[in-house]
Amino acid sequence: MAGTGERAGSIEACPFCGSGDLVFSGSSDGVNCNGCGRRFYLSDYIQKDMPGTGDYHHKADRMSESAERNLAFALSEIGRIVTANGLPPSVRGSADSIYRRAADMDLIRGRPIDALAAASVYAACRISGIPRTMDEIAENGGVGRKELGRTYRHLSKELGLALSPARPQDYIGRYCDSLKLGTEVREKSLSLIRKASESDLLSGLGPAGVTAAAVYISAIICGEHRSQKQVADAAGISEVTLRSRYRKLADGLGIRIEFS
Repeated sequence: MAGTGERAGSIEACPFCGSGDLVFSGSSDGVNCNGCGRRFYLSDYIQKDMPGTGDYHHKADRMSESAERNLAFALSEIGRIVTANGLPPSVRGSADSIYRRAADMDLIRGRPIDALAAASVYAACRISGIPRTMDEIAENGGVGRKELGRTYRHLSKELGLALSPARPQDYIGRYCDSLKLGTEVREKSLSLIRKASESDLLSGLGPAGVTAAAVYISAIICGEHRSQKQVADAAGISEVTLRSRYRKLADGLGIRIEFS
């Protein structure tokens, strides 16, 4: 049945996916579909169709207007996510282009707009070589990480983006800057990650946790100790994840230091 703020006699199902889980705006005729994530407008669908051959064109015009509004909403979401993640305008331009290509190829049907917008931003970051984790984009995009991952993989495959996996070393500079750590810590962190990679210790581990662990260990070794909370916060991960990663790294590389 229709969702929040239902308007009697207006519309009972999403015209895109058929879902009845609709959320009506209190101040306009906009409607959000929780089934597919699309936004449409009542005025596009509750008007009487004109008789005869004009019916087809009338419906087509309404669908075109709705598609344009959905595009405007998606691009607005992209702008919001870019701003929330402190990303440069070039990333927004790239993300806009990715979303438009996906829309032109009809890859957005049945997928939530917020997840598509977040996936476009994440892909743009990867293309631009700007380190942002999937967790960061998901959080600031207001979507679940699994949903973002599925949508990103869908766009990447269908658009032929062929992006290489994110590397832990790409995040070292950002974390060290946030923690105000010096060049020695950066170089030591990079060395630890290289050794861990050569020892096959990084398989299946996310880059944020691995980098945070390398930075945490390196800071201790170099006499620039930072607390677990400080490092975890800088990397956007939990302290539990940090502890798991630095113990795996330290044990695998034979590092014997006292952790706090």
